[in-house]
Amino acid sequence: MKSNFKKGEISLPWPGLGTIVGQEELEAVTDVIKESIEKRKELKGGKLVERFEKEFAQYVDAKYAIAVSSCGVALLISGKILGLKEGNEVIVPPNTHVSTATSLMEIGAKPIFVDIKKNTFNIDPEKIEEKISSRTKAIYPVHYAGQPCDMNRILEIAKKHSLYVVEDAAHTPGAEYKGKRVGSIGDITCFSFQTQKNMTTLGEGGMITTNNKDFAEKAKILRSFGVKKYTNQENYWQPWHYDVVAISNNFRMTEVQGAFGLVQLKKLDRITERRREIAYYLTKNLKKIKGIIPPYENPDIKHVYHIYNVLFKEKEVGFSKDKFIEKLYHDYKIKPIIHYLPVYLFTVFQERGYKKGECPVAEEVFKESLGLPLYPGYSQREIDYLLFAVKEVLGNN
Repeated sequence: MKSNFKKGEISLPWPGLGTIVGQEELEAVTDVIKESIEKRKELKGGKLVERFEKEFAQYVDAKYAIAVSSCGVALLISGKILGLKEGNEVIVPPNTHVSTATSLMEIGAKPIFVDIKKNTFNIDPEKIEEKISSRTKAIYPVHYAGQPCDMNRILEIAKKHSLYVVEDAAHTPGAEYKGKRVGSIGDITCFSFQTQKNMTTLGEGGMITTNNKDFAEKAKILRSFGVKKYTNQENYWQPWHYDVVAISNNFRMTEVQGAFGLVQLKKLDRITERRREIAYYLTKNLKKIKGIIPPYENPDIKHVYHIYNVLFKEKEVGFSKDKFIEKLYHDYKIKPIIHYLPVYLFTVFQERGYKKGECPVAEEVFKESLGLPLYPGYSQREIDYLLFAVKEVLGNN
């Protein structure tokens, strides 16, 4: 590994784009826009979105996939599909994007936070049952950073207590649990295609996957104003060719996004392998450094490393995590990110009675963890510069 770098000679900001985008995506989008102009076709979801749904379902081995405008929307729709309402409780981990919990609160359900395992950062299945009550209706496991949760144990608990399982897979397109792709394990799975994710649909987007036909039909209705269409188009001008059967809004994906997603899906495995390659190289080198603990990967899963999270041991290093981040940022032009503040510590949750200390492991992990920038398009030189900077700041060069 090259060690004769100079401070600040390479800039590694936190990647605003989590995937690789090129000429193929540009051509796909341009073709859709040209056809819209020439044939006066709508750009809302059409055949390309339908094709994207079909191919994504096949990719994750699910029967149905329903494209939506974001993962947050996918989670909101999922709660409505399950009939969650005020008085219901749902098990969730605290170290996640707020939408995992706020999507439940929007429909009146109450998130019940269960602590995590320190090695995987995923929900600890052995702590779930103590939080289950007569009001519990579902478990929402979050596959943190790209590593799937212990789904067999979670499904076992869910079956015992007659609970639904909705997977928040925002970080895990392409990940596998015991040889099975995430997307067809729980009752419903929600994916994100936001710009920083491992694949994107032009900045925003999401997908719901399920093997339940009834759930899939409800999702299609809920993503489009609660409208149920009828198949007889001969009398399309008559007002009864569709009905409104649910209170909802417009959460559709556009045709341009569908075209973009189709190209990205074809690249996903290659991008995943590059992420894993970089992650393993970082781990191999960082595990030799005192005070840094690289991410742990369960042997029976396929981690896709959406986030490369390390634990920073301040006592071993001799200075604070904040000081470490400050030096990397100001002296070496490297921008780490901290994921995630336990969501019950945000004001909107504190105002609703949640208290500090509910999940002590998650709070401890938050104090110690930080994400180092990882982008599948990094050159070897850029990766080596990242390692050089970390070692130099820690005095291990």
